[in-house]
Amino acid sequence: MQTKNYTFRKAEEKDLDFLIEAIIESEKSGTDKIHYCTFFDLSEIELRRILADFLVENIENQEIAIDYFLIAEHENQYAGTCSLYLENAKQTAERIKALYFGYFLDKTKMQRAIELNQRFQTIYLERKPETWQVECVYVREKFRGTGLLEQLVKKQFEDKKVGTAIVQIQLSKTNEKAYKAYLKIGFEVRQESFCEDSDVLNYLPSQSRVLMELKK
Repeated sequence: MQTKNYTFRKAEEKDLDFLIEAIIESEKSGTDKIHYCTFFDLSEIELRRILADFLVENIENQEIAIDYFLIAEHENQYAGTCSLYLENAKQTAERIKALYFGYFLDKTKMQRAIELNQRFQTIYLERKPETWQVECVYVREKFRGTGLLEQLVKKQFEDKKVGTAIVQIQLSKTNEKAYKAYLKIGFEVRQESFCEDSDVLNYLPSQSRVLMELKK
């Protein structure tokens, strides 16, 4: 493994373009599918505008908020980032995001997303309330294979004082490199899902998902 020296800091508004890059690339999961675009019938340009506003709003208890991102840099270059938030018992992150997108989109687009969610509902895994959720993990290609993913995630745990709390992450089962990386960090599979409707591949990166939890 090639090692590098990284510096870590909290994200700021000046990092918006990189954070949006991270959100989109983590959504793609190695494919060309961005579920925000496919479900809401948005262009990537439209999505980028919405994500920029969303990040700046810093809405709590969901991953698209500047305050929840940690950035890793190497020699003043962006190397990677990830978001860590606490799932709320009263209002889920998915509900918060749906409400926010509803402010920007017309009823037709929202109804389309609702129908697709219902159609492919078997792929979704429920997040436990009051658990830490790792999201939007992204390492630029030139910095992969250096142990940065592990450093990023563990630094987030340290900064957020996670302690012995439950930490979870969800990912497409076909994302083998990420899956192996989280196993190495100490996560283990707790749940799996599968959508028998193969048309889901026109909207999402995979027909299956896994929920992994950090072993204590």
